Amino acid sequence: MAIFSFLNKILGSLKYAVAQHPIEILLTTIFAVPLLFIDILYLQHRAYWIFTPVFLIVVYLFRQTKWYNFSWLVPALSCVALWYFNDNAEIYLTSPKFWGLNCIMIIILFSMPFQRENQSYISDALSTVFNVLFASLTGWLISGIIFAVMGSIEILFGSTIDWELQSRIVIFSCYFFIPLFFLTYQQRQSNKLTLERWLDILLSFVAAPTLMLFTVILYVYVAKIIMDGELPQGMVANIVLPYVTIGLAIYCLRTISEKPRWNTFFHWYPYLAIVPFVLLWFAIKSRISAYAWTEDRIYLVALASALSICYIIVMLPKLRQYRNLALIIIVAIFTMTFVLNPKQIAYDSQVTRFEKALERLDVLQNGKIRSDFNVKKDLSKIPESQVKDWQMIRELAGYLFYNLERPLEMDQNWSAETIFVNKYGPQFSELRRIYIYSDGRITLDDEMISNETVSSMVYKRETNLDININGFKRLVYWEEFINRNENFWDQSSPYKSLPFCLVTDEESCWDLDEMIREAFSKHKLDPMVRHSRDILEPLNADLLNFTDKNGNKLLLGDIRIVFLEEQGYVLSNMSRVMVLMK
Repeated sequence: MAIFSFLNKILGSLKYAVAQHPIEILLTTIFAVPLLFIDILYLQHRAYWIFTPVFLIVVYLFRQTKWYNFSWLVPALSCVALWYFNDNAEIYLTSPKFWGLNCIMIIILFSMPFQRENQSYISDALSTVFNVLFASLTGWLISGIIFAVMGSIEILFGSTIDWELQSRIVIFSCYFFIPLFFLTYQQRQSNKLTLERWLDILLSFVAAPTLMLFTVILYVYVAKIIMDGELPQGMVANIVLPYVTIGLAIYCLRTISEKPRWNTFFHWYPYLAIVPFVLLWFAIKSRISAYAWTEDRIYLVALASALSICYIIVMLPKLRQYRNLALIIIVAIFTMTFVLNPKQIAYDSQVTRFEKALERLDVLQNGKIRSDFNVKKDLSKIPESQVKDWQMIRELAGYLFYNLERPLEMDQNWSAETIFVNKYGPQFSELRRIYIYSDGRITLDDEMISNETVSSMVYKRETNLDININGFKRLVYWEEFINRNENFWDQSSPYKSLPFCLVTDEESCWDLDEMIREAFSKHKLDPMVRHSRDILEPLNADLLNFTDKNGNKLLLGDIRIVFLEEQGYVLSNMSRVMVLMK
């Protein structure tokens, strides 16, 4: 009986929700039912469905106005506009305007009816938030039940239900039941007091003490940097931003408490947050001064600005209405998505940074890279003081190339490479392809172009090997040999060379480290001293073609030698080894 009573209660609530929100239910049905017959995941023209939440929120907000009966015109005309202009969902899913619109509509949904009294405003907003969460959980629960039922049918009756059909049913249930149960839960206020009491306990005994602890930590940190005469660390923004954001949320949510605790602290909290804000803005300024604007930093500045204004409002009793905070956030989102273009602003800032770096190194003149600048030649001997500058230039060249805005429609004549070559010169293409190691070594298309002393060197056979087997009894091929004895990198233990051995009729072994030292001696080089690439390159023929005292030959496809402090240059690995044995 209790189960039937519970089900009747739910059905009664659903009927009441349908009666109170007929247009929302109709709109939900119109958009959900087609999902049973089409595969939305692979449908190109699915922009109508990604805008469904916005359509539902707009119609829902009309419910208490005299225009409610005409609210269906908004989604109808919007769908016509999408069909006429472009109904490809990918265009909107990659647009900040789309996500900005969704965020604004969600904030408006939670804020309505924008009550002047702070406690009522927070209470209504929390109720809507919880109803959205519970409706989502209910929709997912129904999807899980559907999955379980279909799985049970497959197991018990040996039938097979098409996976595509299962996914369609699950997507339909989410699209249909989540809005339906949200409208149902919005009619019920019985759980509102329970939720507020639970949140009151969480705020009073967990969130508020944590906020006070972080306040103490930040002020101790400020005292430390003042006493040490240091500047704040750049990563301090990663701590301060969550601190002021969550702190503002806790400050506002306390209004629902019947007997709020920590009144003295929260009375002064907006003023205590001034010092953390100083740290935040100092950190932001430092990062922008050093690395210019990026898209993330622009959004960071927007969020920090909005939070700063919110704290100012909280400090002023005449303006301390929490609905004003929501309006500030809405304006900030609208500005960053519909008015400004953070991606383009950041790109232009990095272009300026790239050009200034080239000008600082006397490479850029009149907007173009000097015609006499040769990447291979001029970067082969750069001073250590310029290594970081060239690392930055290389990174910026890649950033500018890969983040250049592409045309919306494919154009076979469009080429990012051509655009940058025309703008800066042919050297830009090479700057993008260089790689600078932390020790100053520079490669271009994996070819080493720097001439500093190197700790490793790779020799490769560039031509096909013409083998004359006359006078040899046996030819053995070995794919790869790696010198990996247990003490190779552990300089605290004695190094022991790992011999290269072949077992045929009898075991034959070669000490490659000794043969490498002989090659160095032949060229009158000391293997215990680091050498530049130019000096090591002539060893190519001797290190790819070894002949031992017995006349056996080792012909290598490639070999890599490395420099160890106690042993000098030794073998790291070799591959494609041809052994001609007498």
